[in-house]
Amino acid sequence: MVRAEGQIAGLVSLVRIEWEHHRAELGYWLGSSFQGRGLATKSCHCLINYAFEELCLNRISLRSTQDNQRSIALANRLGFTAEGRLREALLKEEAYQHLQLFSILRREWKMKNF
Repeated sequence: MVRAEGQIAGLVSLVRIEWEHHRAELGYWLGSSFQGRGLATKSCHCLINYAFEELCLNRISLRSTQDNQRSIALANRLGFTAEGRLREALLKEEAYQHLQLFSILRREWKMKNF
């Protein structure tokens, strides 16, 4: 849970954890009034550190619709690599949307000295 100003600002979590493969997907959401303050970056950073150091995961991925520029910018700020596009992988408002797939590996995270 992400908190700011004594309120719940959003949520950052690991989803689709696959222990046998040491991987998970990063999920996040912030209320619109809390966006643009660095809360998602800081919260994701802490969770990624925990995932690699404490949970011993090797890979964390995230997905974003191609038009979600804030989410794509977050992936870039965190050092994720764009891996490709999942064509028409999301049905939203009665229209199929492409998803952009990003990932980061434990060794890449450590090399970035986060």
